[in-house]
Amino acid sequence: MKGLIFLSLLLAVVVINSEQIGDGVFTQKLDRHYLLKDTTILEFANRQISYLRMKYLGDGNVTLKNYDNAQYTMPIEIGTPPQKFNVIPDTGSSNLWVYSKECKIFEVACLEKNKYDSGASSSYIKNGTDFKIEYGSGTVSGFVSGDNVNLTGNLVAKKQLFGEVTHAPIQFGAFKSDGILGLAFVAISVNHITPVFNTLLDQGTIKDPVFGFYLNRDLDSNIGGVLSLGGTDPAHINGGCTQSKLINKSWWYFQMDNVNSKYCHSKSDCTAIADTGTSLLIGPPAAIKDINENIIKGKAVPGGLYIVNCSTISSLPPIIFQLQNNVKALDPDFYILKFGNECISGFHGMDLGENNPAWILGDVFIGQFPTIFNMKDEIVTFCDLKK
Repeated sequence: MKGLIFLSLLLAVVVINSEQIGDGVFTQKLDRHYLLKDTTILEFANRQISYLRMKYLGDGNVTLKNYDNAQYTMPIEIGTPPQKFNVIPDTGSSNLWVYSKECKIFEVACLEKNKYDSGASSSYIKNGTDFKIEYGSGTVSGFVSGDNVNLTGNLVAKKQLFGEVTHAPIQFGAFKSDGILGLAFVAISVNHITPVFNTLLDQGTIKDPVFGFYLNRDLDSNIGGVLSLGGTDPAHINGGCTQSKLINKSWWYFQMDNVNSKYCHSKSDCTAIADTGTSLLIGPPAAIKDINENIIKGKAVPGGLYIVNCSTISSLPPIIFQLQNNVKALDPDFYILKFGNECISGFHGMDLGENNPAWILGDVFIGQFPTIFNMKDEIVTFCDLKK
């Protein structure tokens, strides 16, 4: 299997329009286009593992995501007159950063990116504090600036602090985005900068401290999904909403009851994070090995991923997630990832450490269960998908 080649799908989602659907509720409608890239199963696995270890086993700083499997972006505007950027809305980090015009010519990652020009904005506020995010493979660094940040064309965070990135590892140049829009809590924000969503709340631009994600996993659809801000968009929700109280305000971190009624032997075995920036569904190595080998009947390849016979998908059982005495049955159409003629399991085993969650419910899970994030009540809610 070492030489197995498949088409790794780079899924880029761009906003094609936005609208107000209720009092103080704004939506970003997403479209999808495909960027195909040849890679191997081993290369794919190594990138996934590297990304996860940097994020959850690093030094506690906010880290970026692996976008080789799925990439969602949305446009924002910064400054006066507005400068346009495509950024990744990310529930696994808290900072806004974009590339800066101050990038040197030899900074490959900055090439072909939209870059912020403070000199071209009359609303720019100088700050200059160092901004740094550490990675195993290098550092994203720059400095802090302030300006007006506009989401959806209607929501303006005035005098918002953000990172102007002047250096990034060379491999970041392949990412199809100009930066990150973090949607987690200030506790994990670099320099404790107030996140954009919190600024919108503090300034009264958004009334309800709620946002929601619908991620369309149907590769044949021309609709990528919807991000709602200031409330929820009921268009893709079919009831069945299950609320989980957060353990703390860092990530969107909560307690599950069990998985398949047997994989959690203590409360610490069943802590989880809802993370839109993680492509796979991550869990304890022993539990995931049992799921992949004995339930999905996958074949292991180097790097910890499992190849699945595509013809068996329709006969595979759901994997049961028990949340607050309710059941969410994750179907094989969502937990099996298709790459051309190859299929792989969306479950990946990793021990994330004593002080980190046991499970990460990434896009594999959120794709089937539209997710609502409530900052005020400190609740994450998973709903049934309207099909």
